[in-house]
Amino acid sequence: MPSLRSLSIASLAAGAMLAATPAPTLRAQSFPTDDPVIKRIWALGMDSTQTFVLAGQLFDSLGPRLMGTDNIKGAQDWLVKTYGGWGIPAKNEQYGTWRG
Repeated sequence: MPSLRSLSIASLAAGAMLAATPAPTLRAQSFPTDDPVIKRIWALGMDSTQTFVLAGQLFDSLGPRLMGTDNIKGAQDWLVKTYGGWGIPAKNEQYGTWRG
């Protein structure tokens, strides 16, 4: 059975070898295609995303949105207003009858 001293020396030697190994260099994002449309979609998703802002408003401000509640009406109004601000025509539509 190896002694504790020999195990710690072996561990130290292995750590030194790993530390001396050169780290791989980071390369820029590469695409499997040179299609400019795909590159633009990727760039917009990485640089201009609204996901965090929208998620914060939906999850933190509007909260649960159960049919027939005041929260669903507030969420619908928020969505119509947000789409309108983006230049997308939107309106609330009556869909079914819900007991509230």
